[in-house]
Amino acid sequence: MRRKLCAALWAAALAASRLLAMADGSTGAPPARIASWRVEKLLYRTDEQVRATATVTNVSDREQELVARAWLEWDIDSAATPDEKKLRLPARSAGSALFVWRQPHAMFGHSARIELRQGQAVLDAAEDVFAASDHYWNTALIAAAGFLWSQFDNFVPKPDTKWAEDIVAQWRAQYFNGFEKFFWAPDDFAELTPEAEIWWSGQARYLETRKGLKALIDIAHSNGMKAITYAKLTGGGPTGAEIARRHPEWVWHSQGVLAVDRNARQLAEWDVTGEKHWGGWVAVNYNMNDPAVVDIGIRELCDSASMFGWDGARWDGNFDVRTEVWSLDGRLVERLNAQEADARNAANMARTKQFISKRHPRFVYGYNWTQGNWQQSMATKP
Repeated sequence: MRRKLCAALWAAALAASRLLAMADGSTGAPPARIASWRVEKLLYRTDEQVRATATVTNVSDREQELVARAWLEWDIDSAATPDEKKLRLPARSAGSALFVWRQPHAMFGHSARIELRQGQAVLDAAEDVFAASDHYWNTALIAAAGFLWSQFDNFVPKPDTKWAEDIVAQWRAQYFNGFEKFFWAPDDFAELTPEAEIWWSGQARYLETRKGLKALIDIAHSNGMKAITYAKLTGGGPTGAEIARRHPEWVWHSQGVLAVDRNARQLAEWDVTGEKHWGGWVAVNYNMNDPAVVDIGIRELCDSASMFGWDGARWDGNFDVRTEVWSLDGRLVERLNAQEADARNAANMARTKQFISKRHPRFVYGYNWTQGNWQQSMATKP
């Protein structure tokens, strides 16, 4: 409520000041205006320099001497001392003013405000917002990115990256400060570093390219956005099926039967591009009871962050063990009670974070709410 009141008072003061600007009777409108005001990035670290640029247009037939006055606001009622830039614009011309602040003043949201002044009159005003945090989840506003159709013309990759620039511009206009790319990999567990330039993904059968995915992440990063990858313990598609064929010991079994979905027709047609798109998922269930298999997924995720620039992962199924594990010949390998399984699950995820964080210290880890046993937590049942 207080912030709304302040905004209303600011708007009223601006309107009154514009009347002063027109008091000489020479024109029916202010002689200059703010054409654009934009903070360089939507998300900053708390020790990172903040930059914002104003474009000012002289709409009159005379040279104008102006002052651009900008400052930061945060919390409910905190504001920094304004900084001023002088502008001298010839008739019918435009100029710019760059404002730089050493760092954000606090965590969470900030408002960057600017006024265009001439003498005591405020000719125009604008506002842009950004967030500050050293851990992405504290301020995450995530857009969902699935099959990005605009990357292709009839399933042929476009030669430029304008499609990625347009997508990021749409996200930025809605103030998303990050995105999650889901179902993109040839196999969501064991193949997150594809050597091929183009492929159909292992779940949902999205068409993807290395060049396009890297361009999308790079452009998002230049706008202060974070890129989050989809992660889970299962694979799929023809890549996953081939991994299971070559390494059946990497896959769970049920008394000798591989835990792999059966759909030979889909697998045979998976990589065939037709006139219409169809999706599917032939799931491959990797053995999270085997630490060596868990390490495969950990290394793939870590190397994928190096290849593409991922800032974090969101697990749609943690590296969780099963309570019963069988060998290829149908022999029971181990049986775990609930407490033992929970301890192994925690150990798998702890090893994941320890390994990846050594190479990518700012990497963040997120999980579906279904992965936490919230109904038994102290939060819901004190």
